Amino acid sequence: MESGRDKSGKFNKGNAGKPKGALSSKTKAWDELGEFFTQSGAKKAMEIINFYGEIVENEDGTRYIRNPDKYLLHYSNLMEYFKPKLQRTEGKIEIESDPIQFILPKP
Repeated sequence: MESGRDKSGKFNKGNAGKPKGALSSKTKAWDELGEFFTQSGAKKAMEIINFYGEIVENEDGTRYIRNPDKYLLHYSNLMEYFKPKLQRTEGKIEIESDPIQFILPKP
């Protein structure tokens, strides 16, 4: 028999279990992960994206973006979390009317 529980596993009288509002260890770990993503993880992601988007110069003086494909890939992947893609919708409009006629004056 576990401490504070009866034979069926229920809490004994006077033992309500976890206090109201107490966080489980999984919730605490999830919150820590979220803090990592919004703090140091976000800074590191910005450094990586900036590295690929950095303007560098050749020996001949030509300036170019280090790796535009990777820059745009990582940038667009992250943007989805800030501006989610809109779902495509299709609509069909039916209008019952006479055909439109254009009458142009003769020159």
